[in-house]
Amino acid sequence: MSSGITKHGDERANQRGFRRSDVELIHHCGTPIEGREAEIYLVLDKDLERKIHARKKMIGQFERDWTEVNLLSVSNGESS
Repeated sequence: MSSGITKHGDERANQRGFRRSDVELIHHCGTPIEGREAEIYLVLDKDLERKIHARKKMIGQFERDWTEVNLLSVSNGESS
């Protein structure tokens, strides 16, 4: 399913109906916990809050940048 995932992890993900993107998201957002034989990822409320906050900040920055781009748009071959 995903590089770095154990055979057992791959089987469990498939049994639970997880897609590759689900596993990658868990790996990206989750908190790593050392297991006996593998690294385990838990997605905690604080993990989600942190990622959501970061994405909202990125969207806000994009909206500000886009407004500036629109202000600098070219109309009839001349800057407005």
